[in-house]
Amino acid sequence: MAETATSLGATAVVVAERLGLTKRLVKRIDGSDGAEVAGAATGIERHAVGPGETLLVAIGEAELPAPGYDADTGTLVVEISSSQVVFRLSGEKAQAVVAKAAAIDLDDRHFPVLASAVCRFGAYRVLLHRAEANSYDLHVDRSLGKALRDYLLDLGAEFGVTEG
Repeated sequence: MAETATSLGATAVVVAERLGLTKRLVKRIDGSDGAEVAGAATGIERHAVGPGETLLVAIGEAELPAPGYDADTGTLVVEISSSQVVFRLSGEKAQAVVAKAAAIDLDDRHFPVLASAVCRFGAYRVLLHRAEANSYDLHVDRSLGKALRDYLLDLGAEFGVTEG
């Protein structure tokens, strides 16, 4: 994602929708705490989204477990790629923009690169993922995608947020 020069300095913050991601929700339905995920490997992001629930996101050509119920492990895998949209907020001031609305401590010691958390982001419930030092992914229900994008653009106006 290219960063854009603005009157605010050499780098602006860019918000862009991440397209083509495959997402599966893995839910433990036997009452245990963790969703054990067979086959989670390189190229797969793992996000704990609730008790016994893990969201898997395939990056590139990585393969995710097939949707369905596995009686041996007590897990249910559900395809949710089309139910959510993901926006990446990146640039030198991305953390400042996220800090304006996220109800979470973004300090590097508490929210390092690759950390994720379900949290409030303004009026929205999002899965916030710190993809890189200056890059955050926000996962939200598809029906709220346009509203969240507009909110990000308004929220970050003082930091030079542009759509990319």
